[in-house]
Amino acid sequence: MDEDFPGVAHRQGGFDIMKTGNTILSGTRDAWEELGRFIGSTDISRKENYKALKKRVDIEDFTAYMIVNLWGQNYDWPHNNWYAARRLPDGKWRFMCWDSEWGFRGGPYKPENRLLAFIDSGGAYGFSTQRKMFIALLGNPEYREYYQAEVRRHLDGALSEENVLRRTRQLRDAIANEVAHEYRARKYDIKVWHRKIEEVEEFRANRWRKNFPQVD
Repeated sequence: MDEDFPGVAHRQGGFDIMKTGNTILSGTRDAWEELGRFIGSTDISRKENYKALKKRVDIEDFTAYMIVNLWGQNYDWPHNNWYAARRLPDGKWRFMCWDSEWGFRGGPYKPENRLLAFIDSGGAYGFSTQRKMFIALLGNPEYREYYQAEVRRHLDGALSEENVLRRTRQLRDAIANEVAHEYRARKYDIKVWHRKIEEVEEFRANRWRKNFPQVD
């Protein structure tokens, strides 16, 4: 998203759009703050409260958002690098990935570090609304079962070893010529690029079922 997006969104019917730091890009913060108060004061383990949360948040979308960030080990999140939006007047909140360069071994953490424990502790700093919501949701038996089923579905689908390897190589090939040009122009060693690709492929193999942070 950029500074032009809120105007486009407004012409399409209007959105509340929030980003890192609870910054407003469009609309107001009223519904976002109400969501935070609801999560902070409500026992989501109770069926009726879980049902009420589902009226506020697109749970399927949120679960996929959490799974892909957990799978990719995005350690500069969820305290940072997030967007959330809902269509006015009464749409559900949906979350968007943003600036995930600390994933796929891109940050200071090792692949064996446990991101789920990391965000459970509060992450690098702060306690984001989506972090609080996810932890609260995991306390609900119905959601825990749903989350586990979604993890299995995505690991057998978009996040399967085969799909991730195929997509990695598609993207590698799509930019290979431009990357080689940039490396030559800047007098960089192209071996660094090839080594990073190997690290991503190795990460993909290690992040499949044996290391993914499921919930018992």
